[in-house]
Amino acid sequence: MSTDDNKQNTNKRKKKNKSKSINKILKVIVIALLLVIFIGAGAALGTAYAWIKSAEPLDTKEVFNLDQTSYIVDEKDRVIDKLHANENRSIVTLDQIPKNLQNAFIAIEDKRFYKHNGIDPQRMVGSLIEDIKLGKLAHGASTITQQLIKNVYLTQDKEWKRKVVEMYYAIQLERQFTKDQILEAYLNTIGLGGNNIAGVKEGALYYFAKDLKDLSLAESAVIAGITNLPSAYSPYLNYDKSMKRKNLILGEMLKQNMISKDEYDKAITEEIKLAKAEKEVDTTYFADMVIKDVTQALQDKLGYTKEEANRKVFNGGLKIVATIDTDLQNILEESFNNPDLFPKSSEDENNILQPQAAMVILDNKTGEIKAVMGGRDPKVRRGLNRANSDQTQRQPGSAIKPLAVYAPALDNGYTTGTVIDDAPVTFGTYSPRNYDRKFSGLVTVREAIQRSLNVVAVKIVQDIGVERSYEYLQKFGITTLDKTNDKNLPALALGGMTKGLKPLELAAAYNVFPNKGVYIKPISFTKVYDRYGNVLLDNTPEKHRVISEQVAYLMVDIMKGVVKGGTGGNAALANMPVAGKTGTTSEQKDAWFVGYTPYYTAAVWIGHDMPKKMSFTGGSYPAKLWKSIMQTIHKDLPRKDFERPDGLVSVEICTESGKRPSELCALDPRGSTIRSELFIKGTEPPEDSICDIHVIKDVCIESNKLASEYCPPASIQSKVFIQRPEALDPNRPMPADYIYEAPTSICDIHKTFMPEPEEGDDYETDSDTGEIDSSGGDDDY
Repeated sequence: MSTDDNKQNTNKRKKKNKSKSINKILKVIVIALLLVIFIGAGAALGTAYAWIKSAEPLDTKEVFNLDQTSYIVDEKDRVIDKLHANENRSIVTLDQIPKNLQNAFIAIEDKRFYKHNGIDPQRMVGSLIEDIKLGKLAHGASTITQQLIKNVYLTQDKEWKRKVVEMYYAIQLERQFTKDQILEAYLNTIGLGGNNIAGVKEGALYYFAKDLKDLSLAESAVIAGITNLPSAYSPYLNYDKSMKRKNLILGEMLKQNMISKDEYDKAITEEIKLAKAEKEVDTTYFADMVIKDVTQALQDKLGYTKEEANRKVFNGGLKIVATIDTDLQNILEESFNNPDLFPKSSEDENNILQPQAAMVILDNKTGEIKAVMGGRDPKVRRGLNRANSDQTQRQPGSAIKPLAVYAPALDNGYTTGTVIDDAPVTFGTYSPRNYDRKFSGLVTVREAIQRSLNVVAVKIVQDIGVERSYEYLQKFGITTLDKTNDKNLPALALGGMTKGLKPLELAAAYNVFPNKGVYIKPISFTKVYDRYGNVLLDNTPEKHRVISEQVAYLMVDIMKGVVKGGTGGNAALANMPVAGKTGTTSEQKDAWFVGYTPYYTAAVWIGHDMPKKMSFTGGSYPAKLWKSIMQTIHKDLPRKDFERPDGLVSVEICTESGKRPSELCALDPRGSTIRSELFIKGTEPPEDSICDIHVIKDVCIESNKLASEYCPPASIQSKVFIQRPEALDPNRPMPADYIYEAPTSICDIHKTFMPEPEEGDDYETDSDTGEIDSSGGDDDY
């Protein structure tokens, strides 16, 4: 054999060995992959089995019991409202649902509905491939049976566990019930958007104002297209998308031989005309609030979607324990129906009485809402509640001052006796003005609140800082602040906010004061029980401290003065202490009174739905309405006062300086300025801090200026004045106390001394006094 042949044979052997090695490696890889797959599949099957084993037994009664009433009860278990499914759904049998409507749903949602056993493996494989690509459950593969389970029995969460249990339940359901029973239940439970519309009968009324039997093929396709995603395919919200989906469904119906070509052509060209036939839900404002709050709590605490939560509230057989006090609610409703408690009113173009009003009453200690009126009509259509609606936020005016100005000030170095000059001032281009366009001069914090002085409030916020003021509003539970536009002096000091406030939030914020500085988030219900009596929701209110007990009591004490002798005099009760604050916005478009007793805190708002100028302030009709209602509520309650905490001292001060009085303070020409003021111990003025505002000056009564050395003694008087630490701008309006300001100029009437008599002058000297008598001499000296 030649050398070349040997080389060739050697190469062949090498290639063969190499090929064998590769094959071995490939075999190992394949075996390993198969092991991974089998192990993974086994683990997945094991996990799925564990999920199924741990699932509760399927309660078919819950799936098919579609007519379940929920109850709202008070704390004494008295029913105050019933939430029945018929408010959102009218149950119909399958033979009442047109065949075209049935087929439209089957064509687009589950075309093999009558062939599978609850799950559709063919559809699942396609969706699974797409989900694996995305790494999450994103594509729907649910059959109509699975959707029924999900709609009335499980949550909408896209989780593997929920999906596996859902399929398990679907197979069980199909073994126990016929396809027609399942389809009937499905068509009575599907969510169709709108005002919590569920089921095809209500859907036909809501979108076309028609009974089911009168629906056309095209209209049936529109309704079937909504359920996939009501927010995207509702013809009211997105007409074009809805029409495209309708055409898709009609095409599917044609492909599946559910309709003829002629029927398809006619339906494709049919003009879709929408017509709404909504039903009004007659329920009190309080029940309306409870429905809203429970629905939101189911979403926030238990992970329900909005649609699921609505279905649970109206169809879940719940027992909801409301915080309502029915006696208080009745008093409130009766008062709101009394036209004598409101200004002259008339109906607007929408037949709604104007001006409108809202009121909220809270229990001080618990923060529970005890009574609510969201308008002057005792009944309300769901969602319209001026007491707590995002659509009816209104500027609070001066009612914001205790929250954004004075409580923060007292919590950061100010005292009730701190003196601020209510005099003209400008910050940048902004010059605040008081309501009466006048200035008072030197006033204490107590006086400024009682008289609701705007200039003082603005000066304080400028001093403590807008950021700090803003932070306190958030601590007080105000959620409607605009971070971009509300961090300014007019918004924070005077209530000129971008969006405004809700009466409920304002009442809860004021409740901090009688509740010793602690904020309690208001609640309308305490517990929710499911149909079996198990606690579904335990609504314990959130609490946090905003200010100290001492600051809270100082605010109570000051605001008692607002009612006793300030802008809130019309709210005073005969048998109970009251503290509170008025609020009036620019051009008197909104009027407020927010006040509290040792028992309850309540906020009243009056204004037009479309803001317009009114002829009264918060101290007028709102305060009077507040008094009328609260007087009735408190008539049989024992009188008690607000509880005063330790750590407070009373000290006499001069109200012009905020310091300890001098002997001159009692001689102020307006009367004594000495007052006993309340301080947090340690913040009172020291004993050696004596008033330096009151001064005594010698004045020439002829010129009303400081006496000069030339003024005759008979023209000189000693008088008590005030003397500001900072001079006023002579080019701006003067405050009211300017007339008591010590003069700074010297008498210019008497300019020279009387000359000494010289020899030969016709002067005589009084032998007793030694004074010169010029009566017999020359008049010109």
